[in-house]
Amino acid sequence: MKRISTHSLSLSKMDEKDCKDMWEWRNDPYTRKMSKSPRPISWETHKKWFEQTLLNKNSSIFIGRLTNGDKIGMCRFETNVIKKEINVSINLNKDYRGKKLSKVLLKTAIRHFKNKKKFCLTATIKKKNISSIICFSYCGFKYLSEDDYFFYYKMDCNL
Repeated sequence: MKRISTHSLSLSKMDEKDCKDMWEWRNDPYTRKMSKSPRPISWETHKKWFEQTLLNKNSSIFIGRLTNGDKIGMCRFETNVIKKEINVSINLNKDYRGKKLSKVLLKTAIRHFKNKKKFCLTATIKKKNISSIICFSYCGFKYLSEDDYFFYYKMDCNL
């Protein structure tokens, strides 16, 4: 398997052209299984969320692309001003799972994201999502706590 470097991956802010891809990625059975909300999302519900997210100044979503233009997935940064933290999540296009791209996508997105407020980065990961646990740990997130279903991770606030 050919390794992908951060130089082979480019990021762009999510835009209207990404709506359908993100809806398909979100409704993928494996994604739903690892999500906080495992139910399928209707096209209408997704479009409404997508349009609101494009306008939300506390949400930044980046799409990762290979040099050939293929979209490999997304990385989302959701700012909670009250808690002074930014929750980070990723979702890969099912065609690119198992190729060690989640680490490259996450590392690249964190480097690319402008954390002007210097808030801590956090992640909420389902306990059975071993791939995400490994990915976020590799990228510098540390175990913080857990409940019955999720592990909570945090990255150093001094990025």
